[in-house]
Amino acid sequence: MKIQNNYDVIIVGGGTAGVVAAIQSARAGAKTLLIEKTSRLGGTIVNAGIAAPGVFFAWGKQIISGIAWELVTKTISRLGKNAPDISNPKQWHLVINPYIFASVCDEVLIESSAELLLHSMPAELVYSDNIWRLTVCTKTGLKNFNAKVLIDCTGDANLAEIAGLPLIITDETQPSTLSFTISGYDIEKLDFEALRKNFVKAIELNELKPEDGCWRIDIPDPKQIIWSRGINANHIRTNHLARTSEGRTEIELEGRRAVSRIFKWLKRQAGLENISLENVFPEIGVRETAKIDGEIFITLDDFEKGKVWEDSLCYAIYGVDLHGIDSKEWKYWKLKDGIVPTIPRGAMIPKKSTFFIAAGRNISADRLAHSGLRVQAPCMAMGQAAGAMAVLSAKSGITPLKLDLDQIKSLLREHNAIVP
Repeated sequence: MKIQNNYDVIIVGGGTAGVVAAIQSARAGAKTLLIEKTSRLGGTIVNAGIAAPGVFFAWGKQIISGIAWELVTKTISRLGKNAPDISNPKQWHLVINPYIFASVCDEVLIESSAELLLHSMPAELVYSDNIWRLTVCTKTGLKNFNAKVLIDCTGDANLAEIAGLPLIITDETQPSTLSFTISGYDIEKLDFEALRKNFVKAIELNELKPEDGCWRIDIPDPKQIIWSRGINANHIRTNHLARTSEGRTEIELEGRRAVSRIFKWLKRQAGLENISLENVFPEIGVRETAKIDGEIFITLDDFEKGKVWEDSLCYAIYGVDLHGIDSKEWKYWKLKDGIVPTIPRGAMIPKKSTFFIAAGRNISADRLAHSGLRVQAPCMAMGQAAGAMAVLSAKSGITPLKLDLDQIKSLLREHNAIVP
């Protein structure tokens, strides 16, 4: 693969939104480059170990398909398993193998003819003479690229911030989670009441922080982290500065300290003497930092009513799921039966932008609506919508906000996406 300088579409961020956006863009004929800061594609599924990319089904119907579903079903089939039965009325929350998913992302991306640059991050960005001029920091220095259209799939709106576009930044954000895997014990033989009492005592002695082993510090109990075997069960206090290198460094370090503290404590407990720490995932899972200030701002009311805008391009199904450090801060409830939220084009287009799209965790929404839109399947659906808009803009010279909606929807359906 030879990386060049000039592209129709450049996507920054190879997570759940970015990899789908790149595949869609390349399959539709755009010269496409995907830039990712880590060694692997797949984002939080792969690097943070949150390998449950739900939800694709709602109320007995499939509401997200296309490239997202292709990647997930290929991952499932590699283990000789079948995709779930869509006739089941429950909202399916699939669990997949993160390492196989990363491999599938590699294969499908390369087959699409998109080009890939790993271990690289954006440094500078200027729009001039109808071209985005992007400077990227690589392992051997700065490299310059030109693109007709950019897609920000960083999750933290990093590219939008570098471009000087308006952001929505709140002082309060959800806590993050560093997943790990532990083994070497029989859950059925554990005395969970004794473990809870010992956990509280360790907190009182400052050996542990309550969030090291549970989600709600006002109800300190290590049962969740033991039952989940370390996956998605702790909380690391986070603020909007986690979108920066300095802020991310701080929470990554605290996340690893938290895992070390809880593992040392677990090792001393009855029934857990032979516990083994098999893996600590390389990245902390961040739920919320910055969002673009978009042409459309999705509110909780829009989300709960399943509003369909004129420019809705994909569905998203999840409940309100705003993590808090304690029960008072936590907000969680399911949507009413039959409700399926949608995501409009305008929520992916920053104000004052041209030929710039955002997809994934950084779209324009209030905190409660965002808490249900930020999960992986909707991010994948947004990625495909962004990729479709980008290729059409690159070919026509029409900025994404002014593209013909029927043309966007037609291209998405051509690539098996489900469109509102």
